[in-house]
Amino acid sequence: MHNPTDALARCEEAEELHRRWNDQWQRCGYGYRVVRRHGSDQQLGFCGIKPMDPHGRQVHGLFYRFATSARGQGLAGEAASRVTAWVSLARVRPATSLPNTRRSGSD
Repeated sequence: MHNPTDALARCEEAEELHRRWNDQWQRCGYGYRVVRRHGSDQQLGFCGIKPMDPHGRQVHGLFYRFATSARGQGLAGEAASRVTAWVSLARVRPATSLPNTRRSGSD
């Protein structure tokens, strides 16, 4: 579901969001990652997982956001699959890094 209500209006809001995301990385060993095509520096969006506690039940919330130009290419599904697999590994071995692999034809 697209949620436009979390749009940032001021630089200070972006700084606070970055601080919260960085704190999560420090506490949990995982968080949000930039998404780009293999071999490219162009950022297409981001995808990640954060711990949540809705109604007293601990879960991991998956979140992603992409530039309009990157939508409709299967990138969100691929990023979500890789992030969830990576977080599963990171929970067992916190030093694990996201594999630098790509699916065939993703260039």
